[in-house]
Amino acid sequence: MKRVVNFILCFVLLLTCVACESDMKEIQNLNFATALGVDFKDGKYQLYVQLVGLDSVAKTEGEKSQAQTYVSTSSGKTLLDAYFELYKSEQEVIIFSHISTIVVSESILKRGLNHVLDELTRYYEYRLTPWIFATKDPLDKVLSTLGLFKQSSLETLLHHPDRSSKQSTMIRPIKLYQFFRELFEPGKTTFLPGITITENQWENNQKKEPKLTYNGAFFLKEMNYKGFFSLDAIKGIRWTSAGTKRASLKVPDGENQDTIIIIDNIKTKKKLLGSEGGKYQFEVQLDVKASIGNKVNDQKYNKLLAETKKNFTKEIKDLFQLGVEEGVDILDLGHILYRNDFESWEKDKENYLEKSEVAVNADVTIQHASAFKNKRFEEVKERGKTD
Repeated sequence: MKRVVNFILCFVLLLTCVACESDMKEIQNLNFATALGVDFKDGKYQLYVQLVGLDSVAKTEGEKSQAQTYVSTSSGKTLLDAYFELYKSEQEVIIFSHISTIVVSESILKRGLNHVLDELTRYYEYRLTPWIFATKDPLDKVLSTLGLFKQSSLETLLHHPDRSSKQSTMIRPIKLYQFFRELFEPGKTTFLPGITITENQWENNQKKEPKLTYNGAFFLKEMNYKGFFSLDAIKGIRWTSAGTKRASLKVPDGENQDTIIIIDNIKTKKKLLGSEGGKYQFEVQLDVKASIGNKVNDQKYNKLLAETKKNFTKEIKDLFQLGVEEGVDILDLGHILYRNDFESWEKDKENYLEKSEVAVNADVTIQHASAFKNKRFEEVKERGKTD
């Protein structure tokens, strides 16, 4: 009996010793990669990895911690070479499964995304859920930009574009799996939201402080880079691409003043009407629920409604015309042609854009005047094509 008791005690002590030798670490001592940046210059791939100190993210009551953001830079002839260059100076194992955003440079888009996307889908820690952006700015600076009130980089547009989109959608954000889906669809033109650093908009105690902002979109079709357009040039893209949560539209109201219409809900449908006489007729249908943000003059409801439709039509047609002039299918009409008339797409897939015409059919309802949401306008709908 004594031998049995001694054996049990020895076994318990052995388990305790094994537990002491465990390689488990406190979570704040681990290195979590939160963002990746990929560039190509001087004949090499440049890899940027953002690490954020978790002790500056999760604070206990009464504690104050300075936001810490580390950005590593490494290079190699291949992206994998750049990773192993990074490993030479890592102080702890870097965990890549918590990356929430990826930023690529314009030079990577010009060179081609094949190698980058291949690497991102091979390593088991990578997921397909991060946001993806493109930029012309230095990637180390983009990944080092902090949020407001010295919050970490995790509290920026880079990691949570969906939050600001609920208040104002300038351009729809996109996740990696959505980008993959669109990139490999035949005839489809997709785009990455462009981000940049603004130095002049925000001040902290009267000192300029850099912050991230949108500046346009980078367009691609079947892995080929088609070009960059500024936000001012492609204002109409808010009405033609899915993902617009809330936006504003300026409607001229006389004497160089504008009434601001707030778009609370918009549904867009694009379809092929016909392909006769060597021309392709497309229609963009809008179903819009809106409210008045400010009212400059005492415009009648029907007149304001007509002017709103007219401005929707103008922005979309300007967008289409820009695409024709630059040879970029901004409205993504090629994919509609591919889906609905494959024979015509196969015949004209190189020049269908210059043979296309677009009509806009806007069904707009201005429901209320913002602050007086309980006082709704008499619901007047004017359906019909607006050219």
